[in-house]
Amino acid sequence: MAAASVASATGAFVDTHCHLDEILTNLKVFPPYERAATDRETIFGAGCEAVVAQFCDPAAFSPSFAVYPDLLGLPGVYAAFGIHPHHARYWSDDIAARVLEALTHERAVAYGEIGLDFKVNRSPPDAQRECFRAQLRLALSLDPPKPVVLHCAHAEAEMLAILLGRCLPSVGGASPPTFIATPAMPITPPRSSRPSRPCSSASLGSSPTRPRAEFAPRSPAARSRSPACSLRRTVPT
Repeated sequence: MAAASVASATGAFVDTHCHLDEILTNLKVFPPYERAATDRETIFGAGCEAVVAQFCDPAAFSPSFAVYPDLLGLPGVYAAFGIHPHHARYWSDDIAARVLEALTHERAVAYGEIGLDFKVNRSPPDAQRECFRAQLRLALSLDPPKPVVLHCAHAEAEMLAILLGRCLPSVGGASPPTFIATPAMPITPPRSSRPSRPCSSASLGSSPTRPRAEFAPRSPAARSRSPACSLRRTVPT
C-alpha cells in the first residue's frame, strides 16, 4: 500500500490511496472479509489506523459484483469512488448514476481516482478526455464537496489545461477544489496559467502536518527540458 500521509511519532498512519479490493483478492481474502476484521495487522500493516480505498473499476458499481458495501463495514475503511482512465471507454449515464449513488455512502470521502493515462491507453485518448471532463463536472456538483483523486501518466500538460479550464473558473471567488495527486505527476503549465495559490495534494483536509503539492520554480537544468514550473510534493518537517 502507498501510505501518503505522514506517520506520527507513535508509528500510526492513514493510507490515503490503496486498491483494497485487489489487495484482498491477491491475499485470497474474500467477502464477507472476516479475516480482514480479525487479522487487521496482517492485512493492513502495523500502525495502520485507516485506509481510503479507491473503487474506480466499473465492476465496483455492479449490483452483482460490488464489494464496497462489505469493505466499508470494516473498521477504519473509507472510500473514493470514480472511473479510472483505463476504464473510460465504459463511461455512460448509468455508470455516472452509480458513482453518484456510491458517493452518498457515509464513508465516501473523495471522488476518484480519475484522470488521463496516455502511457498505456487502455481506453482511447478521446474517451479518456470525455470521461475526465464529465467526472470533473460531477465532482464540482457535489454538495458538500469532496476532494478529487487524480491519476496522470504522460498527459500532464493536457490534464493541467483541463483542470484550469474546467475547475478554477467555475468556483468564482471561492477556494479552488482540493486535488489528491497520485505520486510523481510533473505538471508544466504556461506562466500565465499558474494558479495564484498552491493546490492541495494527498490531503483530505487543511492540516499543515500533511503532505501537499505546490507550484514551484524548477532548476535551470529542468527548465531546459520543459517549461517553467512543475507540481512538487513537499512534506512539512
